[in-house]
Amino acid sequence: MKNNIEELKKYFTTIKNNNQNSLREGNTGIGYTFETLINKKEDNLPLPDFNGIEIKTKLGYSKSPLTLFSLTPKKENDRAIKYIIETFGYLDKDNYKTFKTDIYVDKNKIISNKYIFKLKIDKENNLLKLLISDIDLNLINYNIYWNLDDIKNRLETKFKYLAYIIGYPYKRYNRTYYKYNNLKIYKLKSFNNFIELLEKQKIYITINIEYFKKGKRIGEIHDRGTAFRLSTENIEDLFELIDKI
Repeated sequence: MKNNIEELKKYFTTIKNNNQNSLREGNTGIGYTFETLINKKEDNLPLPDFNGIEIKTKLGYSKSPLTLFSLTPKKENDRAIKYIIETFGYLDKDNYKTFKTDIYVDKNKIISNKYIFKLKIDKENNLLKLLISDIDLNLINYNIYWNLDDIKNRLETKFKYLAYIIGYPYKRYNRTYYKYNNLKIYKLKSFNNFIELLEKQKIYITINIEYFKKGKRIGEIHDRGTAFRLSTENIEDLFELIDKI
């Protein structure tokens, strides 16, 4: 791994010392541009980006959380995603059902003033459960879950090593450029740290489901991912800093 880290550091130093014009508009441009410059093709695979190292590139002024990975929940005898949007979804401005919310362990999240969602770690059965109640705390469903072994495998497959890169955009001749300022290399501490951060509500889950509104799949469910996220100020609670530029 030491050689892979050194190779990434060489790439970063070359990129840092040059003006890099954005290869894509919008907030994802900074990551897409960097990964293109190191010959990384865009994908959604649950694998690290660069020779065993997951790369996360962030705008310096952004307070957005770090998305660790996505993992779809399970439900006995049914599709969890379909059940959630059809049962608990609410109408958007185009009159399509949608469902997007952040959910924490042992913290009630009110949805549409009708339902309460929260996560519960069931260590006895090795599960992370999604508990859904009505507004009077009568339990509606407790059969949606993630297996903790699946979570552990996804985390350790993708995030044994993390390259965390900060950059800033600027305008030049009406074009967007990026200045990549610093690189930090981290190593995952342990899955126990991950569980502790879930319990402390520093790691949480974002569920994001809607319907396709145009194209060949119009009217079908569009699962945008069930993401496990970490507040960036808590990175060193989950990862150990091992190198930096």
